[in-house]
Amino acid sequence: MHLLSALHTIIYCIVCSALLFSFCPDLDFGEIENNLRYTEMSEQRYINKLTKSGNWIVGTIQGDPVKPNAENMARASLSAHIRSHVSQKLIQELNEVISSDKDKDFISERTETTLSVITDETIMGVNPISIKKDGMWWSIALKCKEEYSKERKDYNEKLYLESKSYFDNYKNQSKSLSRSTDISTAFENLINSYILINSLTFFDQDKLDLLENNNKALNILLEKLSIDVPDKTIEVFPLSNKEIDIKCEYYPEIIQIIPMDGIDFIAEYTKGSVEDFNGWANNKKSFSVIDGNLKFDTGYINTQTADLEVLIYPDVDYVVSSINEKYQLKDQSYKISPEAIKKLKEQIREKSIKKDFVLKLKNGGKIPTFIKIDSKIRIPNNKIRNKINNNPLFKVTNTLADASVTISIQKDDNAINIALSRKNQVGELEKIDEKFIRRRDGSTPTSFSGLDLTNIVNAIGQLLDSIFETNLEFEIAKYEDCDENVTIVIENEKYDLPKEFKNFPGQTREGTIPVKKGRVNYKIYYNRDKSSAIYDTTFYVNSVQDLNDFRNICFEKKRIPYSLTFSESIIPERKSKLIWDGENHKINSIGTKLYGFRHSKHDIVYIKNGFKPFKKTINPTNEIEYPIYIDPEKVRLNVVNNFKHIILPGRSQIELYRASFPKQMQGYIYQASYLYFIGKTIYHHNQYFNHQEKYDNALMNYNSSLDQTPQYYQTLYDEVNYQHNLMSQELSDFETYGQYLILLFAANLIEVTINNVIF
Repeated sequence: MHLLSALHTIIYCIVCSALLFSFCPDLDFGEIENNLRYTEMSEQRYINKLTKSGNWIVGTIQGDPVKPNAENMARASLSAHIRSHVSQKLIQELNEVISSDKDKDFISERTETTLSVITDETIMGVNPISIKKDGMWWSIALKCKEEYSKERKDYNEKLYLESKSYFDNYKNQSKSLSRSTDISTAFENLINSYILINSLTFFDQDKLDLLENNNKALNILLEKLSIDVPDKTIEVFPLSNKEIDIKCEYYPEIIQIIPMDGIDFIAEYTKGSVEDFNGWANNKKSFSVIDGNLKFDTGYINTQTADLEVLIYPDVDYVVSSINEKYQLKDQSYKISPEAIKKLKEQIREKSIKKDFVLKLKNGGKIPTFIKIDSKIRIPNNKIRNKINNNPLFKVTNTLADASVTISIQKDDNAINIALSRKNQVGELEKIDEKFIRRRDGSTPTSFSGLDLTNIVNAIGQLLDSIFETNLEFEIAKYEDCDENVTIVIENEKYDLPKEFKNFPGQTREGTIPVKKGRVNYKIYYNRDKSSAIYDTTFYVNSVQDLNDFRNICFEKKRIPYSLTFSESIIPERKSKLIWDGENHKINSIGTKLYGFRHSKHDIVYIKNGFKPFKKTINPTNEIEYPIYIDPEKVRLNVVNNFKHIILPGRSQIELYRASFPKQMQGYIYQASYLYFIGKTIYHHNQYFNHQEKYDNALMNYNSSLDQTPQYYQTLYDEVNYQHNLMSQELSDFETYGQYLILLFAANLIEVTINNVIF
């Protein structure tokens, strides 16, 4: 009994402690549902009430006829607010360990990387509360701030320890590299450590040190790689393949060379393009190194580009796949950062460019072309042969087996059919395109001359060019409720300048865009001024592609809330002003939301007394709710600024009272008065000395005059008196305006002193 009683006591204490030290207050979900369903206040006001407590991050209620849709939107809204919350926290944490202004770019980069990890799939323990009201489903998603911060720090600590373990293994292995297997294992450990440390969303000094050490170690390892690309330009042929031997080695010491077996390499065409065949996809292919040799095949070249370039660099995809499989789990609060992986690949790629791991190829050969003409058709063969031979990429061959391209001219009813075929990657002949040519007089064609023959020759030229061209197709009309003001911008070798295709309401909303095979940069704009592309991607095209496969050319014209989160150091609604797209808006003490079309660009300005104006441009977004963090910089009342405020009356009022119109006017009046008084003071000072000089001259003339008439002496005397009176008046005006200036400085000094107390 005593033991049982003791156990009860222990359990009771544990429960009480858990309640006492829990991070979040208890929530009555039934009460929340009841409040949402029956409360007289609006749903948004109830949300604001929860938010005001300061304990919760709240996903915005969304009304939708389908319950799962409402819950998904609530989760997405919650993740957007959490990203804003974590962004604030991260900036504060980094500022505690980074003091130099030169590291602002680093803070921005770390913040961007962090936010890429946080999605509605990575937030644990979120079960939306949903109710049906007026035929619509309303859903709310809640997450305790303190609980989330603890989860974030705990998970980051785990990632840090894992990263450190991998890095320690790398350091131990790198001390005695003697075999290729040692290099591959060390390389994998370093990459694992690099990805994990760059996926952190919480930093202290130890973590920053490990991050820096990883970056240095990766650069050192890449520096010791050697990829022996041939110095001379290698000649290759379009519509063909060629093999080239490339040595890949590692130099840990000056006298030691280790073959790079066990590490794969990526070959990427940075100029030109190849078919998606035999391992090549999007102009890239992975190659294995055997005995220090990389057997590189050029791929099936399909471009007219004269000088082709291939960049070769280490492949980390197999390491990335492995670490993603290990850490990217459903029950984890964070995933491996996509931005960390992107940064890793960019660093490796840029280092390879700097080391000139570039294989240079010259598209120098002519493509053998066979002409096949129906015996029933009489056409001067020399005209067609000359057209082909004069093309810089084609030459006529008399042997079909040697030909890569075939031109077939056959009779077809009342026209002739000119068909263009080529050998594909497996040596089979496949038709690419065809054209039909009719005689001008409409008669059955058997022979051609003059203009008809010219049309045939030109058609053959167009068909030859089409070998290296394809089409991009798009269709906007199949999507409902789309913003119709769409501009598609294509950057491609075919166009000297980016090609624009605009679609406005009432126009045909589909089309075809011809491009040269190879690299295509594709952008979509949904605002007429093209201020920001909502979609921007680069891909390689080898055949007809539907642009809708990359992204639906549709953007719902929808007004969304832009929710404001203010720095904890300020009370936003007091002595402040909020401007959204040029219009003043009221700041709600419970929570402020602004509304606007998500496809448009928005400008926000927040002005508060004692702070510098906060200005930000919000670009188009896909979010259903967009959080904006407002953190204005405080005006520092240091010695330098106070000195400026004292010697320049009005500056203090203008800088410190930006949200107060009377104070702003006072400041400008002070400035105008200051300029007026100091101008008048200087003017009367100069005039005083000017008249004093004239008075002295008049007095000297009076005193030095001899044997003159009384009238003459009276004139001189009058001039002396006149200049003396003017001199006295200017002195009086000088003193008056000087006193005004002193009074202005005194009043300003008092206000500066008061402002130092207030702010």
